[in-house]
Amino acid sequence: MSPYRARRKPPRTAHMPPNALRTIEIAFIFFVFVFVLAILYPKGQLQDKVLAEKSNYTLTATYLENMLRTDPENTKLLLAATDIAIERGRNDLARYLLEIFRKHPRPRFAPKIALLRYRLQTSTESNATLREKRARDWIDRVASTRRFDAKTARLWFDEAIAHKRPEAAAIFFDALWPTLRTHTTFTDATKRLLDTAWTLFASLHRYDKAAAVLDLLARHDPSYLPRSASMFAAAGMYDKAAARYIRLAKKAPHDTRKRRYLLEAMRNYASAGEKTRAVALAKAYLPLFLRRDESAETLIRFLLSIGEVSQARAVALELLEGKK
Repeated sequence: MSPYRARRKPPRTAHMPPNALRTIEIAFIFFVFVFVLAILYPKGQLQDKVLAEKSNYTLTATYLENMLRTDPENTKLLLAATDIAIERGRNDLARYLLEIFRKHPRPRFAPKIALLRYRLQTSTESNATLREKRARDWIDRVASTRRFDAKTARLWFDEAIAHKRPEAAAIFFDALWPTLRTHTTFTDATKRLLDTAWTLFASLHRYDKAAAVLDLLARHDPSYLPRSASMFAAAGMYDKAAARYIRLAKKAPHDTRKRRYLLEAMRNYASAGEKTRAVALAKAYLPLFLRRDESAETLIRFLLSIGEVSQARAVALELLEGKK
C-alpha cells in the first residue's frame, strides 16, 4: 500500500443544475435565519419580528407552504410575504403563494386574499384598456359577492372611486359607515373619505345618506351644515330642504344669517306648494325681519311673488308703523 494516503476528491456538482444549487443555498440561509429567531424570540414574538422585516425577506415558497400546513397561525406571515412580493414585482413568487392559499383555504382571511389577487392581476396587465376592464370587473364582482370586510372595504372604496364604479363604492362605504359614524375625531384622510362619500351618494340620488354623511362632517366642521340643505333643494326635495334651513336658522350665530336661512326655508316651502307653511314662518319671525328695512322689503317681495298680497300689505304696514 502506498505510504501516501489518497486525497479525497471533492464532490462532483457538475450534474446538479445551477438553479438547484441556488435553491439549496436559499433554503439553508432561511433555515438558519429561522433557527436563530426561534432561539431569540418566543413564538408569539417571532411572527411579529418576521412581519416587521421587509428589507431582508428571503423566504422559499416551499418552506412557506410547509409552514402553513404545519402551523395555520402563520397565515399572516404568508399574507405579508405575498404583499411584499407584489410590491416588489416578484410576480411569480406572488402567484405561487396565492396558489398555496387556493390549496389550503383560509376563510377568515378570504377578503385580504381577494385584495391580493386583485392587485396581482391588475399590476401584471401591460395593456391599459385590458387592465382597466380587469380592474372594473374585479371591483364589481367583489362588491356584488361581498368578498370584503371592514378592514379591506376602505381600500376597495378607493379603488372603486379611482375606476369610476360608483355603485360598488357605495357598497364598500356602507360597510365602513357603522364605524365611521362613531368617530369623535377625524384625520385628514377620514375627512377626505367622507367628502368623497357624500358627493358620491348625492350623484346616486341617495340624498338621505349624503345628508347623514354631511351631518357627520358638520360635527367637526360647521361649514358643511348648509350643504345638505342646498343639496335637498337642488334635488327638488323642498320639504327636507326647508326643514334643514330652519335648523340652520336656529343655530345661526347672528341675525343676518338667521334671516337668510329663514327666507330660504320659506322659498322651499313655496316651491313644495306649501304656501301656508311659508306664510306661517314669515309671521313667526316677522319681528326679526322688521329690525332692518332691507330685510323687511325682501320679505314683502317674497310674499308678493307667491301671490300673498294681503300678507305683503300687512308686513308693509308693520314696517311703516315702526317708523312713526
